[in-house]
Amino acid sequence: MFQWIVSDASRQEAAAKGDADHLQWLFEIDDYSRSFLHETGASSESRALAARLDEPKFGYLGAGDRILLQDAAFLQCDTFLTMEHKLPKNAAHIERELGIRILTPITYWEMLRPWAALWW
Repeated sequence: MFQWIVSDASRQEAAAKGDADHLQWLFEIDDYSRSFLHETGASSESRALAARLDEPKFGYLGAGDRILLQDAAFLQCDTFLTMEHKLPKNAAHIERELGIRILTPITYWEMLRPWAALWW
């Protein structure tokens, strides 16, 4: 089971792309995820984990990726799905330090593929 979560930073990044179809999809997911977020919220542990992204060991992250990962930690996400190429190169470090798995759509599909026949 998983929940899609759309953070404020994700909404801003999607809006900046100027892709109306992508933005519509994001708003649909966002509407659904808001009800989930009201139930869970953040914890003192998730706040502390998000703050760790300001440590020098994460200096390789760009400002945008840092904000998105802080949102993921704050919202207690265990997986971060990205279309970027740079972030997955640092997936092992991020997972080791923060416990957040970085996936691309391809790596996500590779995880699901063994069970795909159950839905077809």
